[in-house]
Amino acid sequence: MISTIPYSQEIPLLVGRFEISPQNVGQQDVFIIKNIEQQKYVKLSPLEMFLWKYLDGCHSIDDLNRLTLENFGLIATDRIEKFISLLDNRSWITIENRQRPQKILFSKPTSLADYFAAISRMRITLHGFDPFVQWLYSQFAYLFFTPLAQILLGCVTIVGLGIFFFKKYHLATPVCFAPDTWLQTLIFTLAYTLISLLIHELAHALVCKHWGRQVNAAGFMLYFGMPAFFVDTTDVWMAPRSARILVAFAGPYSNLILGAIASLVSWVWGGSLIQTHLLRFAALSVFVGAFNLIPWLKLDGYYIFSEVLGEYNLQKNALLFFTSGKLFKGILQGQGFTKKEWGYVLYGLTTVSVSIFLLYWFWLILFKNLIGWMLTFFAR
Repeated sequence: MISTIPYSQEIPLLVGRFEISPQNVGQQDVFIIKNIEQQKYVKLSPLEMFLWKYLDGCHSIDDLNRLTLENFGLIATDRIEKFISLLDNRSWITIENRQRPQKILFSKPTSLADYFAAISRMRITLHGFDPFVQWLYSQFAYLFFTPLAQILLGCVTIVGLGIFFFKKYHLATPVCFAPDTWLQTLIFTLAYTLISLLIHELAHALVCKHWGRQVNAAGFMLYFGMPAFFVDTTDVWMAPRSARILVAFAGPYSNLILGAIASLVSWVWGGSLIQTHLLRFAALSVFVGAFNLIPWLKLDGYYIFSEVLGEYNLQKNALLFFTSGKLFKGILQGQGFTKKEWGYVLYGLTTVSVSIFLLYWFWLILFKNLIGWMLTFFAR
């Protein structure tokens, strides 16, 4: 009998060296596979992990379908095909008796819109960044992870942020639109922002290294047209979930520490030009940290929530929970919520409250000042 399964006689064989890390995500078992040479990762289900063991160059696609039916009671032709295609597109397997078409390379941008889109996604990537992070960690950065250092940093952050808001330092305008100083202030503001972002990404990298994982790359990018830095800490997926939460939190926390220290020094220093710069640096650092904690945007706050709730389609599922009326129906009818649904409620409340606070703050420190300057300019 001739099999009607597409590509049924193909025989896949794994090529390369791999590291496997079993994880539990949302009470479901998954397996994170790392290709050591490529520094690339995939997340596999138990079924896909079962198939992985038979990619030995001895079993055809037909055999994989038969084994799946025998062991899981499933006819999973489409899932097996997608799984094999995924590995084939990543060049993780070779295929004997190939019947499927070869991969098609993406075409180069041809229109102005294509070039603009390519520029907006521009990245300058520095590979081989891990030895530098390892050196930095082993020389002195490991001291930040000692219990004493963590207690001191926590106290400094609490006191510094208390001064920051109590003394109304958060109303310090980072950008000045006065005709004689706006360009100079704008340059300083850009420099302060880049310093804050650089420390933010370095904190991600050092916490990743603290957990014994690699920092695959680092570099410069444009994010929504704004200059920014990035580090590739994907390797932390091979570590426990607590490590992933701490790596995500490290960036915003470092910004809050910077803002707190700048506020403390500014409070002690007294009135001077240096105090003005410290206030602007504090305001920008705290703003960058708080902005990255907005759960709705897929930044650090989102990934922290995702890991805590064990929900990796959090944005989509939370939006569905609110728009489907389950929230209001549960409140009006007195129905209880599951643990996951309470997580959606907390996610939504945090998103709204943090977003309103940052929008109001952004209005106070930038747009209100800009509009005031424009009105004065046109009045003249």
